[in-house]
Amino acid sequence: MSYAIALGHRIGIRAGLAFGICLGMYGFAWLLVNWGAFYAFTLLAIPALGLLVMQYPAHAALFLAGVVPAISGLRRGLPVPGLRPSEILIAFCGSAILLAVANRRDRTPWQMFDWVALLYVLATVALGSWDLIDRGDGFGAGAIGDLLGPLQFFILYRAVASVLTTSELRIKAIRWILYSSVPVSLLAILQQAGIGSFNSFLTSLTGTDAGSDPTATGLVRATGPFPIWHSLAGYLFLVVMLGLGAYLEGSGRVLPSRRLLYVLVPAVAALITTATLAPIFGALAGATLLGRAYKRMGRSVFGIALAIFIVGFLFTPALSSRFEQQYGDTVTIQAAKGSDPLIPRTLAARYSIWTEQYVPAMSGHWATGWGPGVPPKVDWEWTESLYLTMLVRGGIPLLLIYLWLAGSTITRSRRLTRAPDFERSLLANVVFTGTIVLLFMQIITPYFVLAGPPHIYWALLGLLFGGAVRSRIEEPAREVPQRRVAIGARA
Repeated sequence: MSYAIALGHRIGIRAGLAFGICLGMYGFAWLLVNWGAFYAFTLLAIPALGLLVMQYPAHAALFLAGVVPAISGLRRGLPVPGLRPSEILIAFCGSAILLAVANRRDRTPWQMFDWVALLYVLATVALGSWDLIDRGDGFGAGAIGDLLGPLQFFILYRAVASVLTTSELRIKAIRWILYSSVPVSLLAILQQAGIGSFNSFLTSLTGTDAGSDPTATGLVRATGPFPIWHSLAGYLFLVVMLGLGAYLEGSGRVLPSRRLLYVLVPAVAALITTATLAPIFGALAGATLLGRAYKRMGRSVFGIALAIFIVGFLFTPALSSRFEQQYGDTVTIQAAKGSDPLIPRTLAARYSIWTEQYVPAMSGHWATGWGPGVPPKVDWEWTESLYLTMLVRGGIPLLLIYLWLAGSTITRSRRLTRAPDFERSLLANVVFTGTIVLLFMQIITPYFVLAGPPHIYWALLGLLFGGAVRSRIEEPAREVPQRRVAIGARA
């Protein structure tokens, strides 16, 4: 009787397997005939790739941390309509990684920072959705992108933090980030130099007219594989901070000093070609803070300042046009007309846009914000400030949650600068320095929500907070001297 049951069980399994194979072959043939070979083989490959990611989650996480930030500026619809390649990779690989480690005992536990980050994601969705429903607007593709934008960064953060938990993997990830920045830097330099047809090539990749600045006639600014120079500059700012931190650390365990220079020099050069002043001066400020942390301030500041001077000399026309835009007699920015000549034109224009357009438009919406989209009676669709972006998307509550998130990052990263692992201490110094400088830089540009800067920033957070990190780095215990007891004395 038991033999018959076992035999029937095996026959049932084989029959079910054969039926599944036949059904799959029929479905593949139907897709091949009706949708074409590309979509048929793509849908066939998706489950296989998912299983591959779940089998090798560390390799996928290295790819997310190291390569995805460098390609995050590629246009939507390449190849999936409506989505960027970076969004597809984060959603697919990140979700598969989190599923693979869901039941592992050594997975990274949730800390207070994780809950604050999740609160930021949920608040963006909830407040923005409320605003859309309240004003009767639909959930279009652009609105959904604004609502779910923070979610992709949170998935990226948790995927990296859950898998890259050892010193060896963190060092590999840092190397991947630095190496993948080199092609980005070279593309920006070649674009600015006007060699070949790089502008048209980059335009096809990003979907924007690369390098053209609508606010200043004749000013060409490098964008690299990103849709706008602000994205490239913010990305390179964090690359310079990471490379400089590894260089000042001095052990050569991440990369030898010569190889680090092969990364830093193109990155600084590409940063100059963006003609974006906030990240350039931010790099100098960050170099000062990192130099102080590693007690090599003179070497750090002198090296970055010398590199900026040399590269600035090579790209004098672009910087001259930028200076003319800021302080010249010819005012090309309409909102800056009549401003104080000592104030940079772009700052005067931003102040005019904030006070004359956004502040009146936000009247009555400070509690929950306006949500996705541009408020009425606003002609300039870009807020030009992260803090105003937060107010527009979710009002004062979302702005306070973001400040809580930034404060939590600063507090915890400062504590981890004393971590025993050198690479974690390096990451802590870079994140601590970068976050402080970004708080000032983002007054005039919303780097936290652009393509590029947030991808590398959240990847660095995942590397820093990944693993079972104690919430407190304890000081070594002091030895308490014991009183000597004479031989033969009573205890």
